[in-house]
Amino acid sequence: MRCTFHILLLFIIQFSCAGSAPLYVAPGSNPAYSAGQRKSQYSREGRDFRSRFKQGKIIVDIYPRRGEGYIDLAVRISNQPKQWQKLKKWNGNLKFPRRGRPIAVPFDYLNITYRLKAIKSLFPRDAYTSKGWKHYVTYAGETMWFIAATFTGDGANYPAIQKANGFKKRQPLSIGNVIIIPLNILSDEFSRALPSHPDLSFEKGKDGKLYAIYQLKKGEALYSAVVVRFTGRVEAADVNEMAKKIMRLNGFRD
Repeated sequence: MRCTFHILLLFIIQFSCAGSAPLYVAPGSNPAYSAGQRKSQYSREGRDFRSRFKQGKIIVDIYPRRGEGYIDLAVRISNQPKQWQKLKKWNGNLKFPRRGRPIAVPFDYLNITYRLKAIKSLFPRDAYTSKGWKHYVTYAGETMWFIAATFTGDGANYPAIQKANGFKKRQPLSIGNVIIIPLNILSDEFSRALPSHPDLSFEKGKDGKLYAIYQLKKGEALYSAVVVRFTGRVEAADVNEMAKKIMRLNGFRD
């Protein structure tokens, strides 16, 4: 017999945008990050990309590739490739892009791929969770409007973020604050930031929370095939407690 279990990720898995592998953590704990995931106002990825936070905005320095013209460059990085003239303007109206000379590009001009690159490099601790996108305030000058504009696509959504995080009107942010951007207003591009897993699929429930689906195979036990494997719990009491939560979530009797 095969059973499909919907596993609430709040209890089980958090994903870091700093890498493609899932981080298995206990509820209320913080994921571990490598020493290379340090805070930096300037973060360079590869040879053709650098992101920075400046005056309350994300700016991305794009390094043109060999033989790349403005149209080619716009097609590679932009969600507005027909507006390649903007690149020329931002590049001092030079006739051609110059390899080795970066072009400073606003965040909202970028396509999904480069927006996610910018977020990953500037905010390596950010993660997609069952409640929404978990954002760590990292730079002086971050505001609720900036967070709303960056992660929902519209700065006017900031009151919803304030309410979800228990912030008062005009309450300033401090470095180290953790802000949750609720799933119902989170931009689709960040919802698609989940890493793949060969044995799990993911979906949002009617309650707006994120769930993982695992198909329990014949001969597998819930305790070892799901709880121990996907949560890292090994103590008998912890394993039993989590197994009961999963069974209740799926409508199974003990």
